[in-house]
Amino acid sequence: MRLFTVHAPQVLRRDEPSRPADIYAGGRPLPARASVPVTGPVTGSPVAPGRVALVPEGFSFWAALLPPLWLLWHRQWLALALFLPVWVMLGMLLPRGIEGWVMLALHLLLGWHAQDIRRWTARRQGLAEIAVVAAPDEDAAMLRLLAERPELARGFAA
Repeated sequence: MRLFTVHAPQVLRRDEPSRPADIYAGGRPLPARASVPVTGPVTGSPVAPGRVALVPEGFSFWAALLPPLWLLWHRQWLALALFLPVWVMLGMLLPRGIEGWVMLALHLLLGWHAQDIRRWTARRQGLAEIAVVAAPDEDAAMLRLLAERPELARGFAA
């Protein structure tokens, strides 16, 4: 089982709190349940349909292997603009003996934080983290999410 964070535009009413932590049961702890495949606000706020992003948790092999291409593929423009100068300058300024080790560390660091960069970009684009889904793959996660939160499916029926 993998974990996926779900990001979608969230429209808050004026009487609702603005922080996601305050939305959960009005700040009270959630009731204990045996198995909850999808977690999210108990009193769900209306979600604007159409833009739902599932971001997996964990290490990204492709981001560690080919960082610039992975950043381009996932449209992480700001992260790419920050990564490329650091990558080039380290390659030019480091002595040959340690350059390979530092580049390996930089690639591994990006592999471990690649999904965090995607979540950061989603927050910058106005997508709030609305749920966490446990599923074997992305398709199963989307099905489980839509079964639990059917109001999100309206954006896909076009």
